[in-house]
Amino acid sequence: MIYDFVVVGAGIAGCSVAHFLKEKKQSVALLDNDTLCNGASGAAGAFLSPMMGKGGHVKDLTNKAFTFTLDYYKQHFPDLLVQNGLLRLEKKVDKDFDNLDRYIELTYEKREGGYFFPDGA
Repeated sequence: MIYDFVVVGAGIAGCSVAHFLKEKKQSVALLDNDTLCNGASGAAGAFLSPMMGKGGHVKDLTNKAFTFTLDYYKQHFPDLLVQNGLLRLEKKVDKDFDNLDRYIELTYEKREGGYFFPDGA
């Protein structure tokens, strides 16, 4: 059989690409030398957390992916999504951690020593 796409790697990225290609009615072969999400994707613990910082392309892309993934899970897998929130604490190396409020576009609560993101999952 000839496929429209061959995706190499069945981690979260490869599985996601294959899934969305299938939604677009494309034929897809997903290849991996092990089981689904067995490597780094399996070790990540499936945490969904926003990125903090003063801006930039990586932060913007990460937070768009965070919002997209939450919406997607709520729509397709609501019984598997557990949202207890995420508390981001200041590290000793952080500078101006308390002055990041104006750069946070996601829902948060200011807490002593950090920021609480209730949508963290």
